[in-house]
Amino acid sequence: MYKVLVNRLLTTMVFNSLLGRREICGMMLHHKAARYFLPSRLITISRWIGHYIIRMFGYPLSSGKRCSARTMFKWAFHYLAPNSLVLDAGCSFGVYSFELAKSGYCVVGLDINRESITLAQSIKNVLGIHKVSFLLQDILSSGFSKVRFDAIFVTELLEHIKEDDLAIIELYRILKDGGIVFITVPHMERMVKYTEPTPAVKIKRGRSPYAPRGGMHFRNGYKLSSLSSLLKQNGFVVIAHNYTSVPNVLQRTILFPLAYPLSLIFGRFSGNHLYLNVSQRRPKSYRARGNSR
Repeated sequence: MYKVLVNRLLTTMVFNSLLGRREICGMMLHHKAARYFLPSRLITISRWIGHYIIRMFGYPLSSGKRCSARTMFKWAFHYLAPNSLVLDAGCSFGVYSFELAKSGYCVVGLDINRESITLAQSIKNVLGIHKVSFLLQDILSSGFSKVRFDAIFVTELLEHIKEDDLAIIELYRILKDGGIVFITVPHMERMVKYTEPTPAVKIKRGRSPYAPRGGMHFRNGYKLSSLSSLLKQNGFVVIAHNYTSVPNVLQRTILFPLAYPLSLIFGRFSGNHLYLNVSQRRPKSYRARGNSR
């Protein structure tokens, strides 16, 4: 019983500790995203101890992202059979892809950024994981010739795509009948669309600041009604949703070692909704708008 409880605790506390190796940490720090977001001093420190921190706490280090990932994997374990074929759309350098492969799924990671795909392939070679492959491809023109995936993970991707409706149509096309898509997007009650790609910026909403991070955005995020409408218009049925909430005080650096476990406990009492997590199913008898299949 003691070992079971310890294993459950470790599963809850650690997300993708696979990346906790000095060689992998060094490769991640060479990625332009690390150079853009991290101060040079922190990069230097991370070269020495970064792999130890990842090994202890998992990756990503953001408590909000890890709480969101925990929800997505809980849903995946509930809905998907072992060896299911999963697409990780907008995979970056494979944070979700490797964890999915480790959990027993067959994974295809897809991203439009060449540097990210190259890094993902390098990490794969170090880890020796064979149930994952990576493709340099745009989700709007994925090139998959037929419906094939049991599930698709779409984590913080839709806000980067101007024609998000076309992305949803493509997801529907390449998903098996009855398949499931898991989506995470920044949550915003007041949605703002941009005519030109815009860098992620800090937005304050009452007493709950939210600082989205990542590449260029075509919208600041989604609220549930808008995302649900987009999905339903293109054939999906929403079967579950929730919000990732992290108390503001727990996002401060000084509380880093305790931020994630405390977020799991107190996040439900916070009004600071960082992410909207949605799970939706592809019905067996429906043709999405613009879909010939």
